Amino acid sequence: MDYLKELSAKLGGKISSNNCYHWNIDLTSLRKLAIKDYGGHRFAIDEYGPSMFMVKCFIEADFSFSINNPDKLFGYNKPLGLADYPYKLYIGKEDEAPFLNEKFGGLIERFVRELKQFELTANESIFIYQNCICMALSSTRNLIIAIDILVDLVNKYDTLFKKDIKTKIFRKNIPANLHPLIPLIKKWSVSDDSDREQLVDEATEKEKKRLVKRVAPYMPEINKFLDSFEDGVLSDEALLFGNLAELVSELWSI
Repeated sequence: MDYLKELSAKLGGKISSNNCYHWNIDLTSLRKLAIKDYGGHRFAIDEYGPSMFMVKCFIEADFSFSINNPDKLFGYNKPLGLADYPYKLYIGKEDEAPFLNEKFGGLIERFVRELKQFELTANESIFIYQNCICMALSSTRNLIIAIDILVDLVNKYDTLFKKDIKTKIFRKNIPANLHPLIPLIKKWSVSDDSDREQLVDEATEKEKKRLVKRVAPYMPEINKFLDSFEDGVLSDEALLFGNLAELVSELWSI
């Protein structure tokens, strides 16, 4: 039985090819299911072989951390314990614990405590980012039940997830020779595969050729900027330039 097709039949959405390696589970996804609206939220489900799925619910938040396992991609590896909580939480080394936030701290903690109903196994995780909640779940699970639980929780705690949050760009954090590209990253720097695919589909051929022509000469400097972080966590500005470079590389190869 093709589980992704079964999910598509029950949840709606479109299955497409994928080629995405995920550092946190050390697997590559070759197929994904994009769901525009389920329970009032946009979802994507990446299939990682026969054993794992990454369920992504797109939200907006001003905090990020991981549950049950560290996040290798963004460096959330500082353990944080909650009393009587079955999982470890991990935050960035330099981050202040989001649970100490005066405005939302108590609400965040209550939300996190409710996540224990997922009964995560040792190899399962929940990663909460500023643009989505990602659940790395075993294929043996009933994913529809898991998604329904998540929808209920996100709707219940909508104060945490429905703020208009935009990434701030600080010119001082960007090399001077890359400043001419700042207007481009505001439009073209998209991290989510589904959003990037939609952006490309809606752009004219003239716009795409113009983008490649503008950015291509800067690619060595972008790579130099990204490499300057070595094994450290990329800044928000570096992530935006990385997204832009990835998009241009894709368009270049077409």
